[in-house]
Amino acid sequence: MKGMFANISDPDTAAEAAIELFGAEAATAVAYCALQARTDQRNEDYKFWFETFCRLTGLPSMRIAH
Repeated sequence: MKGMFANISDPDTAAEAAIELFGAEAATAVAYCALQARTDQRNEDYKFWFETFCRLTGLPSMRIAH
């Protein structure tokens, strides 16, 4: 899905775009992106999508180093 967000480089903007695209399901869609990135061992993508998920759900930012 990050391909659809190619020009977006920050999680806040990605969260807004996900809401516009997926509505109430935005957090779920972003969670799947994070899971896929993690499974594929694309750590930078995983961090991006996890931070985006945090913005969508109100979770505190973890600034993860997984």
